[in-house]
Amino acid sequence: MRVIPLSLLVLTACGDKADDDAGSGVGVEVDVDEDGYTLDIDCDDTDAAVHPGADELCNGIDDDCDSEIDEDAVDMGTWYLDVDGDGFGDLESELTSCEDPGEGHVTDATDCDDTEEGVFPGAEELCNDVDDDCDGEIDEDAIDATTAYADVDGDGYGATDGGLTGCDHPSGYVDNADDCDDDDDDTWPGAEEVCEDGVVNDCDGTEADASAACPATWPGTVDGGQLGVVADGEGGLGGSAVSSAGDLDGDGLADMLVGAPFDSSQGEDGGRAYVVLGGATGTVSSPDGSITHTEGLRELGMAGAIVADMDGDGFDDVLLGAPARSHEDDAGAAYLFLGPASGGLDQDDRHALVSGEVAGDELGGAVAGLGDVDGDGHNDLLVGAPERDDDGPTGGAYLLLGPISGSVSVGSAVAFHGIGSDSALGAAVAAVGDTDGDGLMDMVVGAPRDAVTDEPYGAAYLVLGAATVSGGDVDSVADVRFGGTSLSADLGSSAAGAGDVDGDGHADIILGSPSSSGDSEGSGRAYVFLGGVSGNQDDADALLIVEGDAAQQGTGTAVGSAGDVDGDGLDEVIVGAPSVAGAVYMVMGGVSGTMSVGDASLMSSGVATDDGAGAALSGGTDVNGDGVPDVLVGAPGADGGGSDAGAAYLLSVGGGF
Repeated sequence: MRVIPLSLLVLTACGDKADDDAGSGVGVEVDVDEDGYTLDIDCDDTDAAVHPGADELCNGIDDDCDSEIDEDAVDMGTWYLDVDGDGFGDLESELTSCEDPGEGHVTDATDCDDTEEGVFPGAEELCNDVDDDCDGEIDEDAIDATTAYADVDGDGYGATDGGLTGCDHPSGYVDNADDCDDDDDDTWPGAEEVCEDGVVNDCDGTEADASAACPATWPGTVDGGQLGVVADGEGGLGGSAVSSAGDLDGDGLADMLVGAPFDSSQGEDGGRAYVVLGGATGTVSSPDGSITHTEGLRELGMAGAIVADMDGDGFDDVLLGAPARSHEDDAGAAYLFLGPASGGLDQDDRHALVSGEVAGDELGGAVAGLGDVDGDGHNDLLVGAPERDDDGPTGGAYLLLGPISGSVSVGSAVAFHGIGSDSALGAAVAAVGDTDGDGLMDMVVGAPRDAVTDEPYGAAYLVLGAATVSGGDVDSVADVRFGGTSLSADLGSSAAGAGDVDGDGHADIILGSPSSSGDSEGSGRAYVFLGGVSGNQDDADALLIVEGDAAQQGTGTAVGSAGDVDGDGLDEVIVGAPSVAGAVYMVMGGVSGTMSVGDASLMSSGVATDDGAGAALSGGTDVNGDGVPDVLVGAPGADGGGSDAGAAYLLSVGGGF
C-alpha cells in the first residue's frame, strides 16, 4: 500500500476549497451559530441571539453588535418616583433602566398627587375636597360622610326619615333623626311638657310621664266650671238627675239633660227636664229644650238619662222617670222622648210610655239606657220600681227590650224581683258596659235595703247581657251579687259603670253606700268592683274604696265614670258627697285600696250651704268639644233661679298633657 502523508491530504483539501472560492468569485465566511450572520460581522458567532440588529436585552451583552451593552434594551423596566411613599408613583417622573433604581421608585404611575401619602388609586375617599382615590371625582361616597335630616320645625332635631348622606348638607338639616314630630317645635327629646296640647312633648317620655308633669285640674267650686244650667222655679230641685250620656242632635258633641222633679211651672210638682245642647258655655237660663208634665204631682225628671238611639233615626233619645205619676197610688211611669227633644215638649209628645202596674211601685224612680243587651241590634232600657210591693215593698226592675213605642206594659218586660221585705230593688239601675267581654251590654240593679244574706246592709246585682235574659227573683237570675256588710249600709243606693279603671279590658262597676260609717257617722263610701268576676262579692272584694271624711257627708250618693281624662288609658271615677254645700271628687284610674275623699285627685265643691252639689253625676263624654271627657254635676239646692230651684254645672278638666 502506498502511504500518503496527512499533510499532503490537508493541503489538497484546502487547495480544492480555495480553488472553488476563487472560481465562484464570492467570499464565504463561517456562521458557526447559524444565526444568519457570519463570523466577519457577528460579534459573537457562538450565540445565535447575538448578531447585528438583534433586540438589545438587559443581560450585560452587546446583543446587537453595536459595541454598546444593554442600551435601549427591549426588556428595560420603567420606574416612577414615589415621593409620598404610598406605593404609587408620579407619571411625570418616569425612569427606564435595566436596573431597579431602588427605594423611592415604583412601577405604578397612577398617583394623582405624589405629595400626599393618603391620595392614591383605591384610597378611601374622605370629606376633604380632594380626589383621594384618583378617580376624577371629589368627596364621592366618602367614608366620613354624614347623614343629615330635615329639621322642618327648627328645634334642632331632625325627622326620622328622608335623610341625606354626604359631606355637605343644605340649610335646615341637622345631624340627628330624633324628632318624633318634626312639625311641632315644642316636641323633641328632652322638651319640657306643654300642658293641655294632647302631645307627649318629650319624645323619650311616656303618657304617664306627661300626665305626671301636667296633672289634671278642676275649678275649686262647681260654679267655676264652663257651664251652669240654672233651673227656673222655686223648689224645683233642678239637678236631682243629670245625664250627658249621648248626642241628641247629631253634631258629635254630647248633650245635657237636667231633671227638676218638683218644678211646678205646669202643675204642682209636675216636674220638668231641661235639654242643653253640647258646646254651650256660660250660664244657661234658656235651654234648647224643655220637657214638662202638665199634670201636677208627677215628679217628671226625678230620674233621667240620654239613651242610645231607640228608633234608628240617628239621634239619641231621652228617658225620664216620673215615679209619682198616678199620684194617688204612685204606680209611677217612664217616658221616652225622641231626640233632638228640642223646643217645648210635654208628656203628650212622648214616643213611648211605660206605666207602673202596682200601686206604690214608684216606677221611674231610676232609669237607664243599656245599649244592646240581647244582641238583636236594638237598644234596650232598664227602669227601676224600688217600692214595688210583692208581699212587702221588695222592689223591682224591668228590662224593656227595644224597639218600643206607644204604651208599654211592664207585664211584657223582663222583670227582676227583690228578695225579702223592703229590699228596694231598683232604687238604682245602671248600664255598666261589657263586663265579661262577650260583646253584649250588662246591667246592674241596686237594692240598698237588701238583707238576703245578712242584715239589711244593701246589695247590687249584676245581670249579664245574653240572647235571652231571664227574669225572676234577682238573687236567682243575677250573675253576680255585690253584698254589703256592716261597714257598708245601703250599698246599691247608687250604681254606675266605672269604665275600665285597671286596664284589664273589662268594664268595671262603681256602687254607692252613702249612709255607711267609717271614721265618721254616715260619712259614706263608694266601692269599685272589677268586671269579669264571678260568684258573690262583698265590700272587702272591692278594688277601690273611697271613704267620706266628715259625718253625714253622704259620700256615694251619686257615682259614675269620668272617662279617661288624663289620657293614660285608664278611666277615672267620680263620687258625689252632697251634704251641705256638697262636693264631687275624682279618683284617677289605677288607684286601689282604701282612700279618703280628701286624698282624691280632684275636688270641686258647692258654692253655698245646702247647694247639695254632687247629688247627681254624669261623665265620660265630651260636651264642649275639647277632646277631653267632661263631668256634669247636679246641685239641686242651688238658689240661682229661686230658692232650691237647683242647677247643674259642667266641669271641664284642665291641665293634663
